[in-house]
Amino acid sequence: MKTFILGAIGALSLGATAALADYPEKEIQGIIQWGAGGSTDTVMRSVTPHAEEVLGGTVVMQNMTGAVGAIALNHVAGSSADGYTLLMGAENPLLYKIMGLGDKDYSEFTPVSILARGTPILVAGSDAPFDTYAEMIDYVKANPGEVRFGSTGPGGLGLGRDRDGQGRRGRPRT
Repeated sequence: MKTFILGAIGALSLGATAALADYPEKEIQGIIQWGAGGSTDTVMRSVTPHAEEVLGGTVVMQNMTGAVGAIALNHVAGSSADGYTLLMGAENPLLYKIMGLGDKDYSEFTPVSILARGTPILVAGSDAPFDTYAEMIDYVKANPGEVRFGSTGPGGLGLGRDRDGQGRRGRPRT
């Protein structure tokens, strides 16, 4: 589940000021943290024509992969804060400091539009020997190495929760 930021539309909604009267004067770069064809890429590319129409300019999407999105985040953080380089992101940057992937997170950015929100969920098969979260934790503790866990990958919200202190509360992971 990802939260997407589309800065171009948000920049327009901030209101017309003298400084923004001619915005955009050049192409806007939309930096996507993930590879082509993923959910962030698909959503951002489908919204781009609408942003271009509203802004009266060109928005060029660029996939910048690696380090669970940290490369793209650091690229945008190092760019001028002029509205021409925008991060098309997700929840992962909230975890970078926790995971040791970088020293930046969203506190150093100004979100200008939230396009979508999602809530992580935990599911088990209907044949699982537990019915509640508490029962699952008890089962995992009693059967180390037996339960498998899948997530969006290293740096994703599912694994990141374990690194923010949740794992220290007795929730084993394998």
